[in-house]
Amino acid sequence: MNAPVIVVGLNTTANSAAAAEWAAEEGVSRGATVCLVHIQEPRRGIAPEGRRTDAEAVLSNAADGLCARHAGLTVTTRLMTGSPAARLVRAAGEGDLLVLGSRALGDIAGFLLGSVLLTVVGRVERPLVVVRAPGVGRNLRTVLIGLNLREPYDPALAFGFETAARHQQDVHLVYAEERRLPVPAGIGGPAGRTPVAPELQHLLDEHLAAWRSRYPEVKITGWVAEGSPTVELLRAASSADLVVVGKHTRRPARGAHIGRLTHTLLRHSPAPVAIVPHG
Repeated sequence: MNAPVIVVGLNTTANSAAAAEWAAEEGVSRGATVCLVHIQEPRRGIAPEGRRTDAEAVLSNAADGLCARHAGLTVTTRLMTGSPAARLVRAAGEGDLLVLGSRALGDIAGFLLGSVLLTVVGRVERPLVVVRAPGVGRNLRTVLIGLNLREPYDPALAFGFETAARHQQDVHLVYAEERRLPVPAGIGGPAGRTPVAPELQHLLDEHLAAWRSRYPEVKITGWVAEGSPTVELLRAASSADLVVVGKHTRRPARGAHIGRLTHTLLRHSPAPVAIVPHG
């Protein structure tokens, strides 16, 4: 059986280096090969030979550094030419997980900013983790999973629980709804959050029980709240090492698309964000 492959989009930015470092740590825990991919866009008037030599040096130096810092890790490299978004989606399809670096809100230059990153997120059909440099090495020992109680998505949950189990982390599940709910007296949630309908709390309790039976070694907590799912997840992300959400793979009529929650998490989450597709 072949080892799993983690594909990393690599360039010369700190965010890209952070993504490679995150992928290397994950590669060691999974027994996976890390494949560093550098993409060159064709440019008129610039000799391709010199650019290729520079790109190969970027890949080689990054691979050597990862191998030196992570004993036993296997790293391969790949140089591609063409549209960054299209080539990243293609490379991701040949692996098991794609890891990309992203600039923080306010930056206006660099690889994978804006439309390129959003296009990849919208089109890729493999799990994707987006990392920015300040989010690496948080060591808060928690994986946060955004849960849809009305449409549970097991692959996203499985991704989060498998990650937590490998890294000996806790799991925290969050579900929120933006609507007024009839609330009987005495029903409440965590401090500072509006209480919710008891049937939703019951659904959450069922999920907690089911996943505790599958992963008895993982400490699991969760809450259901009335309010914005985006606000609740961002609030909880400040105490997490990884945020996991699901993504429908149904292709929209016009190009790639991601939901508002995912878009906001990518721009504002202090922790890496894992986006797990489903049909």
